[in-house]
Amino acid sequence: APGRGRGAFSPHAPRNMKIGHTGITWPRSGEGGPADQAIKDIGSLGYWGFETFGETLDAYEAQGGLAKVLDANNLPLISGYCTIDYVDPAKRKEGIEKMVAWGRLMRKYGGKVAVLGPSSRRQYSNSNGEFPFAEHKKNIVAGLNDAAKALMDVGIMGVLHPHTGMVIEKLDE
Repeated sequence: APGRGRGAFSPHAPRNMKIGHTGITWPRSGEGGPADQAIKDIGSLGYWGFETFGETLDAYEAQGGLAKVLDANNLPLISGYCTIDYVDPAKRKEGIEKMVAWGRLMRKYGGKVAVLGPSSRRQYSNSNGEFPFAEHKKNIVAGLNDAAKALMDVGIMGVLHPHTGMVIEKLDE
C-alpha cells in the first residue's frame, strides 16, 4: 500500500513535500539586515520557508522586525537556530531567558520551531582536548529540558541539533 513498507519512499509514491532553506550559507550582513540577501535568494528560488539564527532575529527586531523582508519575498519564517550554554548551570537562567525571547520573536513572525544548538565543547575540554560528556551530561540534559519547556510555554517546539565540535555531537551523547 502507498505510504507503507519498502515502497513508501519510492520516486513513484505521491508526496506533499515542503522544502525550506537555512540562511547559514550566506554572509550575515546585507543591505537592510543581516540576512536580506539570503531571504531574497531563497524566496526567489521558490523555497517554502526560511530558518535563521536567534541573533539574526534580534538584529532585525532592532531595525523594526523581520516581517517586511519576509513578506516582500513571499517567504515564511519556519525556525530559528538558537545556541545557548547547556553545560554551565550558572549561565542557564540567562540562556533560557534568551531562548524565550527568540521563541517569542519566532512566534511573532510565524515560526514554529527552535533548533536547540549546543555550544562549543572547546571551552569545556580537558587538557587532552577531549570533552568529558559524562561529567556534564546531567547539566546538559537539565538545560535542554528547561529550554524545551520554556519554548513550549511560548508556543514553539524545541528540537535538538547535535553538531560537530559542540557539546552534543556523537551518537552516544
